[in-house]
Amino acid sequence: MGCTFDALKTYLTQMVEIFVDCVRNPVFFDREVNETLSKMDSEIANESKDLPNLLLEAIHSTGYSGALANPLLPTEPTVDRLNASLLEEFVAEHYTAPRIALAAYGAEHEELLSVMEPLLSDLPKVSRPAEP
Repeated sequence: MGCTFDALKTYLTQMVEIFVDCVRNPVFFDREVNETLSKMDSEIANESKDLPNLLLEAIHSTGYSGALANPLLPTEPTVDRLNASLLEEFVAEHYTAPRIALAAYGAEHEELLSVMEPLLSDLPKVSRPAEP
């Protein structure tokens, strides 16, 4: 997942604090998750009728194997399994030190480090996942 944040350089400290807080402490309300999932159901129904997307999906699943062959488009059974607690588990499992990179342009590197290190130093230091 990639996230971006635009702000003036003078607001680097506040920007990094807000950004890290959003990434590390997301709140998934059941009502909001359910609303989003219901919208996705109608989008999935539309996508399943789009022949170019179906062709691309078939080519993708044929051309790759293993983790790289995961579907490009979500399926209804996959979306139906999602809920707030599953999203919280995903964040806890995958938002770890080896999987997070923070980059900035237009900011001094040392200043960025001084702001982000205290905010990210307590991330779980798990071993790097195996490459697919």
